[in-house]
Amino acid sequence: MPRSFSPSQEPPSFDDVFNPIEKLQSSVPDLESRGYRPLQMEFMHQLKDLVAFHLEEHKSGRDLL
Repeated sequence: MPRSFSPSQEPPSFDDVFNPIEKLQSSVPDLESRGYRPLQMEFMHQLKDLVAFHLEEHKSGRDLL
């Protein structure tokens, strides 16, 4: 028999999820380009985009672009 899911709490906001990560930012090493081209985005920018993407529950990666 299928169970229904009804969350009792509000989903977390972006700040709720990302604030603990920002506290660890100083311990994360910088990304380095492995080629001749410089990186377009830093690691924290990529991480912020991925967190926002998952919190908004997109169904396609095109929504992220």
